[in-house]
Parts: sequence; C-alpha cells; structure tokens
Amino acid sequence: MISIIIPTNERLDLLQRTLNSFASCELPDSYNKMIVVENGSSVGAEKIVSGLPAKLNAEYLHVEWGNKSNALNKAL
Repeated sequence: MISIIIPTNERLDLLQRTLNSFASCELPDSYNKMIVVENGSSVGAEKIVSGLPAKLNAEYLHVEWGNKSNALNKAL
C-alpha cells in the first residue's frame, strides 16, 4: 500500500500546486492515502486539504513545533 506524507510550513501556493498536480494523476491500485502535515503556524493548509477530491483520501494533521522531522514522525 502506498501512502504519501507531505510536510508543509507556510508555503500554501506551493502546497496547492503540488496537490493539484497529484490530483490530476492516475493513482495506482496500491494507493492508500495522503497525509498533509502542517508544522509550525497554522496558515490554511487544512482548508486546502479539505477541498481535495475524495479519490486522494487526504487527511490533515497539525504539529505546533515547526520541524519537518517532527511532522513526518507524527504522520507515521
């Protein structure tokens, strides 16, 4: 099963472009879900994730400490 974890910190334009590109792809049968982890301040990633197509099975997490490694560990 394939799961994608995307950590993000105050880069909403880049996150939106990345997720739009991913949504336009044909997903393999082994695709499971996507987790977007916003680390540091909460600036709107949750709203972007909530607007994604259902086929992505995306979920949002927030980690207050702005650290990429911490965000990835939380998603795991």
